[in-house]
Amino acid sequence: MFNWYVVQTKPQKEDVVCKQLNIAGLETLNPKVKSLSRGYRPLFPNYIFLRWNLKEAHNYHLVKYTRGVNKVLGTPECPIPLDDSVIHVIKERLNSTEVLEQNTMRVGRKVKVKRGLLQDLVGVLDKPVSADGRVQVLLKIHERQMKAMISCKDIALVA
Repeated sequence: MFNWYVVQTKPQKEDVVCKQLNIAGLETLNPKVKSLSRGYRPLFPNYIFLRWNLKEAHNYHLVKYTRGVNKVLGTPECPIPLDDSVIHVIKERLNSTEVLEQNTMRVGRKVKVKRGLLQDLVGVLDKPVSADGRVQVLLKIHERQMKAMISCKDIALVA
């Protein structure tokens, strides 16, 4: 019976372990999140999900001694499977490349400038977040709409 398990990897070895296990014919899941400052990073650092029958000693041995693996979570005697609903919830939130889109700033949303020369001004997001982490905001200054390019770290969504 195939179940999902949590595998703890050595630091920053999630991709290496997934690749090795995939080559061995095992199904893995390593969800990532897109970070504005650091690109793509693991959603669960040092952990991946593995779908396999680890109740058989040969399979467990194969996974446990894969280069980059610390351990399979469970008791000392055997790994403990995850409920399939946990993986289902995670997969629902991922796009086709297993990346969780973290960007909640959408065009047309009302934002407030948190710091800088334009602090406390309220405007509307005009263009989405660029690759360098900046957004274009339409600010109303003296009855005119002015465009400003602002770091997304310097603005907050207004409810």
